[in-house]
Amino acid sequence: MESFLNALRPVVALVVGLVVGSCGSAAETRQDGGRTESIVVLAPPILGMHGSITRNGRVALGAAVASDTQLSSPPLQSRGFVGFDVSSIPRDADVDSAVLRVEQTQVGGLPFLEDGGVVVDLIDGGDDLSAGDYSSGPLMSLVDPLSSDAELGMRSLEVRVAVQRALDLGLQSCMFRLMLRPPASSAPTFLDRVSFHTANEFGFDAAPPELEIEYVR
Repeated sequence: MESFLNALRPVVALVVGLVVGSCGSAAETRQDGGRTESIVVLAPPILGMHGSITRNGRVALGAAVASDTQLSSPPLQSRGFVGFDVSSIPRDADVDSAVLRVEQTQVGGLPFLEDGGVVVDLIDGGDDLSAGDYSSGPLMSLVDPLSSDAELGMRSLEVRVAVQRALDLGLQSCMFRLMLRPPASSAPTFLDRVSFHTANEFGFDAAPPELEIEYVR
């Protein structure tokens, strides 16, 4: 009997080792799975960041309006703004995708001649919209336009790199500045205007702006 038990001990040790090793692998997989969980959120809009600012510093909450005209002296220009709360997203999150959606509700003049369009900057807007946001230096200028034609309706833009930059800098919000990109060979001679209404206002039943973010933690 003793010789039989002695012969059995290596087999028992092998089985125990396999079981322990298997349990260890499962724990590592669960930990790794926790670190790579993909989460999709809609960042809450910040109403105090939705609006427009003119070149002379006039701030108006509500519709985000990008416009340009040479009919006034000095030329009257405005830029639109939308902002979102990203404070609930971990600072060390890796952003897989982020899509900005706004509704183009009104177009005036000819803002889309040649390569004209609406382009977007990420800025550090603090807690609300203020006159200095009109000309503050961008944290990032996005290459692709938000809009390049006059068709009304929803517009979307991939802004992953901008949201990642905001998180890396520790910002609590993402503020996007919407500006007209003038045609390369001509200046506007009348009011070129693109409006993105941010709510049911002034007779426009517009969908509110959205920022959908998918990230990994």
